[in-house]
Amino acid sequence: MADTRVMTSTRAHGLYVYRELADMFRYWDVFSSLVMRDFKARYRAKVLGIFWSIGDPLIMMFVYTLVFMYMFERAIYAYPVLLLLGMCPHRYFANGVMGATDSMLNYSPLVKRVAFPRHLLPLAVLLSHLIHFFIELGLVAVVSRFYPGSLVFSRQVLWLPVVFAVQFAYMMGLAFLCSTLNVFYRDTQYMLRSSMLVLYWLTPIFYPAQFFLGKSFEPFFWFNPMAGVVIGYRRILMEALPPNWTFLAVGAAVSAVFLIIGISAFRRYEGTFADYV
Repeated sequence: MADTRVMTSTRAHGLYVYRELADMFRYWDVFSSLVMRDFKARYRAKVLGIFWSIGDPLIMMFVYTLVFMYMFERAIYAYPVLLLLGMCPHRYFANGVMGATDSMLNYSPLVKRVAFPRHLLPLAVLLSHLIHFFIELGLVAVVSRFYPGSLVFSRQVLWLPVVFAVQFAYMMGLAFLCSTLNVFYRDTQYMLRSSMLVLYWLTPIFYPAQFFLGKSFEPFFWFNPMAGVVIGYRRILMEALPPNWTFLAVGAAVSAVFLIIGISAFRRYEGTFADYV
């Protein structure tokens, strides 16, 4: 009986995920305009405009390279490429989730429209930041030209969609959960900002995975999906190897849990959002 309830619950949440994504195409005109509006709003009244999509990570790359290459005594070849392959996915993760957290408040006029599918708002923010992510990946390709052989394109790139799916599922779960909490508790965004700082250092961005693999504290990294995601990007693109299955499998399980919790919370309370925004 319990197994039947679990299977029914899992099937229901699977249908919810399908509905969330299917609505992007049902309301494509509205959804695409929301994505572009959020994308353009980030550069409004900025002289350099879209340049900041690459300017910001480029400046951070130079600073961190100077600091950490001194610490590592120049032992890591193509360190700027390794750094960007950690920094860019995490920037997308952090900026996307934090932006989605405020989506219900930023688009309160739409939230108050009963016929509008509210779950499109956090999804639109995530897709808007995805454009930035692709732009930043272009920066990785440019920087890699200065380090011959740093990027290796092999058949292992077929695993990239799997790694990205784990990342996006984690982001969706947090986006739905945090945007729901932020409607009722406005300090959610501040707690999230502090949490992102902790996750930033628990993700192998400035250091390769070998620095903690085999150590006693390695299991702490298993339950951080972004650790498996970053390791996956680096192994696929820099070493022509498949992802680390332990990290990716545990990360996928954690992402699935957050996705179920996030969708459940959002679906349960979205009918009351209009009363609080």
